[in-house]
Amino acid sequence: MGNPRRIRKLGTLEDAQKELWRAVTYVRDVMSQDYLEVEVLLRAVHAHVQAVSAYVKVLEKTDLKEEIEALKAEIAAIKKGQGLKKVA
Repeated sequence: MGNPRRIRKLGTLEDAQKELWRAVTYVRDVMSQDYLEVEVLLRAVHAHVQAVSAYVKVLEKTDLKEEIEALKAEIAAIKKGQGLKKVA
């Protein structure tokens, strides 16, 4: 057994995206079961909405991160005198 005081490495946006997608699909599977009690179904719907909302935010941040990296590459190319490239 490992050291309980050991600090885990921080996760990445990609790690968060995978975990949230797992949560979204799990809750979706729960909601698709037959004969759920109303209270359980309502809690599952609430959890699904929260997970999807968080997932969308992570996707937006991942997209922004990729755009920033592309812009940094463009700036570096301009500084080296290579000119501009079209950024998608």
